[in-house]
Amino acid sequence: MDRLTLRTGTQVSYIGKHTRVPGLDSAGSMRVAGVRDVMDRLADYEDTGVSPEEINALKQAVGEALAPVTQTLVEVVPQIVQTVVELAPQIAQCASAALRRITPEMTPEQIMELLRENPQKN
Repeated sequence: MDRLTLRTGTQVSYIGKHTRVPGLDSAGSMRVAGVRDVMDRLADYEDTGVSPEEINALKQAVGEALAPVTQTLVEVVPQIVQTVVELAPQIAQCASAALRRITPEMTPEQIMELLRENPQKN
């Protein structure tokens, strides 16, 4: 998110694209275009109906919910990649054998069935 404000202690300054002096524009010194930026952003935020506290709680809940999934992926993805690497020659051989049996008259369904078959049966 591109911030429109900079909070320093108790002071809030406007730092949007219409600032006169970045970090030094306060509400009293802002240009009209800057005030419009702030008002538009505030309206967008208020339209969500969600408070900053609720957003932070949602971020934390999503992070906690995704943590086990992320950990599982970290553990499983390398195993999947290793399996694919190990099976690559067999996959290529099966695909090559199936491709040699495809004819121009075959429908897409027939081709898919052929690709699903075990090439060693034919």
